[in-house]
Amino acid sequence: MSNSSRIEIKIDQRPIADAAKKALRDLAKELNKESLRIIATPGYFESSDQDIIDTETLEKAQRVEKVSETEYRLVNDADQGKGIYASHVYNGHVTSAGNFVQGRPWMAAAVFVTKPSQYFEERLKKYLR
Repeated sequence: MSNSSRIEIKIDQRPIADAAKKALRDLAKELNKESLRIIATPGYFESSDQDIIDTETLEKAQRVEKVSETEYRLVNDADQGKGIYASHVYNGHVTSAGNFVQGRPWMAAAVFVTKPSQYFEERLKKYLR
């Protein structure tokens, strides 16, 4: 006869993992949606003297890539045949006349607006109900 007492506690992690995957998927979609909104908003970047003038090149190249069930990537690899267009708009560039055009980092702005940790937490709570 044993003199010890114990309580075992177990949890089924599948519902938590499934909810987290759904919340992450939603977050990726929301970041993409917000990025596209920023691209299309004239005057969004007040610190730049130029708007993102999108001839739908950036919009069409913007996408979410699912790397795995727990990893997504927001990508824009727009190219207008003169180098990587998206990179020039995002990071800034020097024009052929020698002028510097400040970058307009729309994906970073989307992260700032969306608040990923808060958004993920809210979605996770929704899926765990």
